[in-house]
Amino acid sequence: MIRSVICYSNTLQYQEASAYIRIMSPLRKLGICLIDGLREGLDNLDLIKEADLVIIHRDFPKNLDIFYNIVEKSKYYNKKIIFDIDDLIFELPNDHTDRRNFSFAEALLPIYHAIQESNLITVSTNNLKNYIKNINNNVIVLPNYIDDDIWQAKEINSTNNSELVIGYMGTKTHISDLEIVSTVLTELLAEFSGKVTLKIWGLEAPLDLINNPYVVYDNKFNFCYPEFAQYFQQQSIDIAIAPLKYNLFNRCKSGIKFLEYSITGIAGVYSNIDPYSELVSDNNKNGVLVNSLYEWKTALRKLLEDREYRSKLAFEAQKMVKEAWILSVNINKWISSIEAGLYNSNRLNNKIKISRSIVEQNYEYAAYLRGKISFLEQHVQQKDQTIAALEQHVQQKDQTIAALEQHVQQKDQTIAALEQHVQQKDQTIAALEQHVKLLKQQLISKDELIESLQNEILKYVLSLSWKITRPLRLIRKMMRI
Repeated sequence: MIRSVICYSNTLQYQEASAYIRIMSPLRKLGICLIDGLREGLDNLDLIKEADLVIIHRDFPKNLDIFYNIVEKSKYYNKKIIFDIDDLIFELPNDHTDRRNFSFAEALLPIYHAIQESNLITVSTNNLKNYIKNINNNVIVLPNYIDDDIWQAKEINSTNNSELVIGYMGTKTHISDLEIVSTVLTELLAEFSGKVTLKIWGLEAPLDLINNPYVVYDNKFNFCYPEFAQYFQQQSIDIAIAPLKYNLFNRCKSGIKFLEYSITGIAGVYSNIDPYSELVSDNNKNGVLVNSLYEWKTALRKLLEDREYRSKLAFEAQKMVKEAWILSVNINKWISSIEAGLYNSNRLNNKIKISRSIVEQNYEYAAYLRGKISFLEQHVQQKDQTIAALEQHVQQKDQTIAALEQHVQQKDQTIAALEQHVQQKDQTIAALEQHVKLLKQQLISKDELIESLQNEILKYVLSLSWKITRPLRLIRKMMRI
């Protein structure tokens, strides 16, 4: 009997979706003690002795030295190892965000080796099992179930809302999937102008939708799965969509979106691809499977226009989830599958194993590349600091030049004021010169008049009449005396 499990996962402590759905939730439901090996400390691998089972989750083996130490300790204490993976990251498509960012590139070979080294591999779908069994025969499917401790069946909305909401949730890795239907969504939002809103959780809309007034982006896509579940169930959504590109990576995914949409009471439209084709009935009784843009548009328009049809699809989908996909209903089957897989572990895994040396050399080369990248980044950082210093120096010079230009401008203003003052003085001098000129002219006129009068007097004095009358003037003068 399994009473305690130690798990090594990069995301367990954050209750991220994969770790929560596949490990934390089932073990809690079973009352099995879960030890977080990463949180408890990687320097204390003797904790493995206290557990009945060791679980390695997803890309944890990229910590290769630690992984090998865990394997050695598990063998020393005779503990079996389960490796759990729910995505076919060996086959990431070229346009996938994680492929372009090399998110898992360094982990691929260690994960491959971890699959070979483990006693049992647990996966989420049959397609993923068929791929992984080529590496390790002992593979079982543990489907992703709806945890009824955090998800409750929500009442189906049967009211005739005047404004309808089409909803989509997903991480940024799904941008290329949403782009599949962006044209259809743009056309429908225009057709139902003001009556339909597209709401997206977790990733920004594709470029042709991002500026659409009827598209709302909600970034409250919490990394903690229980918190996300609580938040999402509070939203009002009439129709949910789950477009998915057809490729091997997506075909190995689980149908968790269908389960989450359905338990929340939302009618959904899905790409006709595994995993959705395994969940939606052939007659589209509990959802709509579509193969083309025309079918996407037709299905969405019908759901937008027919309230009764929406309610019927949502009811049937929710009913199916409650009957077959609730964790508490399937928990005994879940643990029985693990026990059977562990029982078979000694006889099934007979694949030829990849040499540990190959993995170690790859890891060492990756470490060398990391060191080289670190050196280059440090060199670039130094150059950036030099550039920043030069830019600061240039900025200071620009400030000095600006101050000088301001000083020159002030001097120019002073010179302009002086020139204006000089111009005013010149005008005053010119006016005075004009006045002096006028006075000179007046003086000349006076002089000419005086001279004229003097000449006239002189003529009069020298005249004969003046001489004859002179004695008479003298007698008159004397008589006055």
